[in-house]
Amino acid sequence: MKERKRLDINLGFEDLEDNDASASSFGWDFQENAGIYLFINFIKDCKSIKIETRYQDIEIKLNNDTYIFAQAKAIQNIDNTSSKSTKLQNALLSLAKTPSNAEDLLIYISNIPAPITGDEEFFKNNIVPYKSCRYTMKNKINSSLDNCLSKVKEELHKPNISKQKSSKLRILENRLENFNIDKFNICSIYPFTDMNNNRYQKIYDAVQDLLINKIGIRFDRANAIAQKLLDYWQNIFSLNGSKKDKKEKSKSLNKKDLTWPIAVLLSDNDPYEISDCLTFYLDNSFVEEIQPYINLENKVYHERFQFLQRVLNEFEIYKKINIGTDSRERDIEKSFIKNKWEMFKEEFYEVEDYIKNEFLTKFYLYRFIMNNRNLSKIDMGVNNDNK
Repeated sequence: MKERKRLDINLGFEDLEDNDASASSFGWDFQENAGIYLFINFIKDCKSIKIETRYQDIEIKLNNDTYIFAQAKAIQNIDNTSSKSTKLQNALLSLAKTPSNAEDLLIYISNIPAPITGDEEFFKNNIVPYKSCRYTMKNKINSSLDNCLSKVKEELHKPNISKQKSSKLRILENRLENFNIDKFNICSIYPFTDMNNNRYQKIYDAVQDLLINKIGIRFDRANAIAQKLLDYWQNIFSLNGSKKDKKEKSKSLNKKDLTWPIAVLLSDNDPYEISDCLTFYLDNSFVEEIQPYINLENKVYHERFQFLQRVLNEFEIYKKINIGTDSRERDIEKSFIKNKWEMFKEEFYEVEDYIKNEFLTKFYLYRFIMNNRNLSKIDMGVNNDNK
């Protein structure tokens, strides 16, 4: 496959706007949440996602090895839409710099209710392809592309332009002239403002819709974990955006790693449920001391999909060998935990205290095993391939 190479050339469009969202904390926050929104919308076809890559603000790799490249632009003062046209123009220019192929999707995503002047409801919380836009909207997009191309041509005709810059501009000129408009999409996430504390409302709604309608989780259980899942994804996407996108080391977030913590959040187990599996007496003081390791806000950071899979694979082997062989062990799950936990204790290597390590290992073994049914439902809902 031919190596993709983004054109790094600044045409000065940023100087035309007063509010550079990409340089503000609000802009970064929107970019990360826009990534979550697009991830959910394309979750069945998604393989992995990256935030702030060498190529684009958001990059999603699909199961068929094509890509979605998204340019995210937001405004803090939602009443000030004077930069609307510039935002569209800058998004098109950035997407043109991206080394996309014929089948890749290109998306401009914003928090502006009407990214193109007109009906505010047309793009709101909807990913609209160019071919579905109205005639006047298509004209506006085409005009913005023409403006980008004119700017490039103007730069090319400046005196004393260097050969290197001229070469890059020629490539960009060609990409703009051959911009794959049929693969261009526009989306508005709205409201995404600080009015009425509604910045994350539509992202939360998307998370809840995923849990209820795509995965099939009961409303009460989905409602109980939706905010925790959103908090987790926001932290993960924020961290991912701050990592450098190096060729030799991928920063991709795998879909499995992002979705299987849903099963973890669904299994809010009582620590005392495994008291009969422990080699020590479980008292209230210990449970209070161990809580920081297992509370719902932080626990998913201790867990990896590979760990889960290894536990479930070993448990299946253990069941085949031991079911029915020992009448004293009626609870096969707890039998497995008591007899095989040391196979997995290295997962919590950072917990040097032996007693705490034993508890955490057994606690998570029990959680994974008892929640395997939820995991299967999640895999079906998001189209995870477990091969």
